[in-house]
Amino acid sequence: MPRSESSTASSYFSKLLWGIWFILGCQSFCLAQTTDKDTLFLNGTLPEGYLSVIDYCRFYYNNFNPAAFPHNIVFEKYNPDLALRHKSVTTWVRLNINNTHPKDTLRLVLWAGDIHLDDVFKKEYRVVHQSNLQKSFFNNHNQISFSVLPHQTVTYWIRTSLSRHFSDFHPELYAESTFKRLLPQIDFNYSQRYIFIWMVIGLCFFLGIFAFVQYAYGKDLPYGFWASYLLVNSFFFFTELDRSFKLGVLTNLKDDRRFLPWAIAVQFLVQITYLLFLNSFLSIEHHSKAIHRFLKGSLVIMLICFVFAVFAIRHYDLHLTDYADMLLVFTNLLIAIIVFKTGFSAIPQTRLILIGTCGVLLAATIAVIREVLEIKEVNDFWLSPLVSFGCGTIWELAFFSLALSERTRLIRQEHLALQKNYMARLENELNLRINENELQNKQLEEQRIRQITDMFQQKIAEVEISALRSQMNPHFIFNCLNSIKSYALNNDTEHVSVYLTKFSKLIRLVLENSKSEKITLKNEIETLHLYLEMEKLRFSDKFDFIIQIDPLIEDDFIEIPPLLIQPFVENAIWHGIMQKEEHGWVKIFISQPKDKSIQIVVEDDGIGRLKAAELKSKTSTNHKSFGMKITSQRLDIFKQLYNLDATIATQDLTNPTGTRVIIEIPI
Repeated sequence: MPRSESSTASSYFSKLLWGIWFILGCQSFCLAQTTDKDTLFLNGTLPEGYLSVIDYCRFYYNNFNPAAFPHNIVFEKYNPDLALRHKSVTTWVRLNINNTHPKDTLRLVLWAGDIHLDDVFKKEYRVVHQSNLQKSFFNNHNQISFSVLPHQTVTYWIRTSLSRHFSDFHPELYAESTFKRLLPQIDFNYSQRYIFIWMVIGLCFFLGIFAFVQYAYGKDLPYGFWASYLLVNSFFFFTELDRSFKLGVLTNLKDDRRFLPWAIAVQFLVQITYLLFLNSFLSIEHHSKAIHRFLKGSLVIMLICFVFAVFAIRHYDLHLTDYADMLLVFTNLLIAIIVFKTGFSAIPQTRLILIGTCGVLLAATIAVIREVLEIKEVNDFWLSPLVSFGCGTIWELAFFSLALSERTRLIRQEHLALQKNYMARLENELNLRINENELQNKQLEEQRIRQITDMFQQKIAEVEISALRSQMNPHFIFNCLNSIKSYALNNDTEHVSVYLTKFSKLIRLVLENSKSEKITLKNEIETLHLYLEMEKLRFSDKFDFIIQIDPLIEDDFIEIPPLLIQPFVENAIWHGIMQKEEHGWVKIFISQPKDKSIQIVVEDDGIGRLKAAELKSKTSTNHKSFGMKITSQRLDIFKQLYNLDATIATQDLTNPTGTRVIIEIPI
C-alpha cells in the first residue's frame, strides 16, 4: 500500500476513534442528566438543588415476612394504584445512585414528605441515618442523609410499614447545603400546621363543652346536637393530626395493622351530627315534611356507612376502606341536596347556617383539589388540606355561633312578648277575679242569709213537730182512758185489768217513740197492734183486724214518723165500723212496690165517707178527727224538712162499702 494511502487510512481511523470518544462522552454527560431504568446518575452535584426521584425508585411489597431482607427479589416501578390497593405489611423501596464525578463526593438528603421511614439498609447492613443537620420538628423520621463517593454506585434499601399511605409517596433528593437552608422553613411550616390544627381542636372542644353546659342547663335540644357536632369535629381533627404528625396516640408506628384511618369513620359521625343539629335548629320537621323525610333517609344511609367503615377499618381491609372513603362523596352529595332544598324553602333562620355550610364545603373542595393535583410544596401553609379544612371549620363555627346567638335573641324577644302578654292576661284575670270575688261574696252573703232563714224555718218546723207530737200523744191517751172509763162504769173488772195491762204497755211504747222524730217500722206495727187490741176489747169484738207485711221488707231498718198509721186506723173504726150495726173488719197491708219507698194501705168495711158525712151533719155531737189533722200537718212539715215526697190517697169502696187509705212514704 502506498504511503499516502496509509496516512489516509490512519487519518480516517483517528477520526473514527475521536468520534467514538465524543459519542461516549456525550452519552456519559446525558446519563448524568437522565435516568437509567434502575440507577440515578449524578455528576457530583444537583444542578437545581433538588430532584424528584419517584421515577428512580423501585418497590417491593412483602406480605409474608416483614423482617426478611429482599434477596434476589424483583422490584417494580412505582404504581400509585397498586400501592393504594396493596395489603402488604411492609413496603421496600430501592434506590441506586451513581456519582460520575471523578473528584467530588455527593452529599445528599432524601426527604420522604409525610411518609414515615423505619429502616435504611446498605448491602444488607442497617445504616444509622441520623443526620448531622439540626434537629427537625418531625424528628428525622422522613429524611435520610447519605454520601456517595466519586465513581461509586450506592444502593439503599428503605423499609417502611406504612404501605397504606404510599399513594402519597413523593420523595425528593436535596443537596445537603440546600436542605440545610430549607430545613428551618420546613420545620416552621410543620410547626405552623401543628399549632393551627391544635388551635382548631381546642376551639371545637371548648365550644363543644360550653354548648353541652348550655344544653344541660336549659334543656335546649339544638345546643345538645351542636355540642355533639363540635366534639366529633375535634376528634376528627385529632385523628388527622395523629396520622399526619405521627403522634402515635391512635396509631402504632411500628405496626402497620394499627395505623388505621379512623378519620374516614369519624367523618360519617361528623355528617350525622351535622344533620341532627340542622334538623333540630331549623325545626325542619314542622316546616317541610318532604325535606324531613329525605333527611331521615340520609341519616340512615350515613349510619350504615359509618358501621361499614368501622368494620373495614377494624378488619384492616383496605379495599373496603377505599370504598368507605368513596362513600363520603355520596354522603356529601346528600348533605348538599339537603342544604340546597333548605335554602330554597320557606324555613326561617337559614341564612347564617347556609353561609357557614358553604364556607366549610368550599374549604373541603380546596383540600380535595390540592390532593388531586398533588400540590406538595413545603411552604404552602394555607393550601395544606388540614389547614384549608380547619379554616373552613372556623368559618362554619363563626356563622353557626352567630345563628345560635340570633336564635337566642329571637327566643328572648319571644319570651319578653309572651311575658308581656302573660302580664296583661294576668291583670285581666285579676280584675275578673276581683269582680268574681265581689259577686261571689255578694252571693255568699245572700246564701248565708238564706241559710239563716232556712235554719230559722227548720227550727220553727221542728218546734211545730214537737208541738204536734205533744198534741198527738194526749189525744191518743184520752181515747184510751175513755175506754177504761167505759169498762169501769160497766163493772167489768176483768176487762179493766186486761185493758190496763195493755194500756200500760202501749203507754210505755208511745212515750219511748215520742222522743224520736222517726222510729222503725217494727215499733210502729207493734204499737198499732196494741192499739187495735185495746179498741177491739173496748167495743166488745165489734170488729176484727189484719196486719199483713211483705216478707221482703226489712222492718228493723225502715224508719217512719211515729204514730203515722194509728190516726187512719182510728178514723176507720170510729167513722166507719162503729156507725153500722154489723160486724166489721180493718185490714192493714204494708208493701214495698219501689226500692226507695213503702206503701201502707188501711181498709175498712164501714159505712163509707158519704154515709158518714150525712150522719155527721144530722147528729148534734161533732167528733172531730184530731189525729188525722195532726198527721197531715206532720207529713207536710216532714216534706219541708227532709224533702220527703209522701202522699196520701183516699178511695171509696162500693162492694162492700168502705174506705181505703193509701199512704206512700219515701225511705
